[in-house]
Amino acid sequence: MAVISASKGSFSVKACVGGSKTLLAFNLSSAAAAKNLAGFTIYCQPPGGAPAYYLSNELRFETPAQHAQVAGEPPNSIAELQLNW
Repeated sequence: MAVISASKGSFSVKACVGGSKTLLAFNLSSAAAAKNLAGFTIYCQPPGGAPAYYLSNELRFETPAQHAQVAGEPPNSIAELQLNW
């Protein structure tokens, strides 16, 4: 399994590439760095001029009603935050 890493400031990401899927692992260097983090989204721009898109959130909570959700949005909607690397 190939692992690709990148970081910027207190934020780091690792991509663990598997046979048919890629696991993305995110980390902030400290609790203070995450203090005002409300969420994030992943913007994909494939090479070769393919259309860009946002990934859906595939995280599923056991009891979704106990977690914050934007009214009128589907449970797997994503908030918009763009990190320019």
